[in-house]
Amino acid sequence: MRLHLPTTIRNLDDLLDFHQLPDEEIIGRLLDPVNSDASSVELLCAESRPPLELSYSQLVATYHPVVVELSTSVGAGGGYLFGECEFVPGRLPVISVNYPLLDEISRLMVDLLPPHDAACFESTMLVRVVVAHELYHIRTALSGGWRSELAAHVFARSLTGWRFSPLIFNFLKRFIPVRTDSKGGSFEALSWN
Repeated sequence: MRLHLPTTIRNLDDLLDFHQLPDEEIIGRLLDPVNSDASSVELLCAESRPPLELSYSQLVATYHPVVVELSTSVGAGGGYLFGECEFVPGRLPVISVNYPLLDEISRLMVDLLPPHDAACFESTMLVRVVVAHELYHIRTALSGGWRSELAAHVFARSLTGWRFSPLIFNFLKRFIPVRTDSKGGSFEALSWN
């Protein structure tokens, strides 16, 4: 499923403002109306949020994921990955995180943004959001498919208390110059798994 940014988003400030809206509004405006309606988006968001009593640290303690660096940063579809998970019954789940990509985004955002916003993009917070996203897949034993990915974003935002929707990662490439090599190349696509 392809998500489309509203045409009113023309710069990084617009992107940041948009991704601070409630999840229901963000998802409703990003999805093609043929694939969803307001009630299905509201239901998806409501069902995806963790119970209030559940914390990030409790979830990590429950599943004991092994967190490693992603061995490849390019997914099967050619997009760059932020993270992915593997969960096999009887084994500890493994969450792979693209630390270099998150560090690069963090450095760029910290340089571009005022301190209040920049603090949200510190590497440790970005890693926490990615791990929370993958914990959703582990917790629900669901991975893949656009509904599962949207649900994982809602879950991660709620669990971490991050001010922005993690969907912002899918669009940052349009507004910040993320280098992939010493010549200053940029990403063609970014994606979650």
